[in-house]
This record gives sequence, C-alpha cells and structure tokens, in this order.
Amino acid sequence: MPLLTLEEAASFLKVSKSWLYQHREVPRHRIPGSTMLRFDREELLAWLKSANVSKTEPEMTKVYHRNPRYRG
Repeated sequence: MPLLTLEEAASFLKVSKSWLYQHREVPRHRIPGSTMLRFDREELLAWLKSANVSKTEPEMTKVYHRNPRYRG
C-alpha cells in the first residue's frame, strides 16, 4: 500500500494542494497525533473510477470571489 504525500497526491490527480484540502470526499488518512495527510494510490484510483468524481466536477469550475459583484 504505497502512501502518497499531499504534494504527490496533488500531482497524481493533477489538482492543486488547496483543492485536496477543500474536497473532503477524496479518500485520505491522517497520521495519528499529527496534521499530516497521506493518500493511498489504490483508493485514489478507485475514487476516480467511482461516481463521486462527477459530483465534484461542477465545483471545480465554480469561481468564488469575496466581492459579490464578481461572483459568477
């Protein structure tokens, strides 16, 4: 079971590190007594193949801006 760091998982999924933090549906493991996250490559592949990915795609294109004038 190869565990990936946050940077490795972001590179593997081709997303930013902040995107991984914000999307809690991505399978992750927290090291006990620490704030470090680890990701299992097989779980990420299974998550990509599942229907959960289609739920997050519209959120990826949604832009949030602090000023309501620029929200889209």
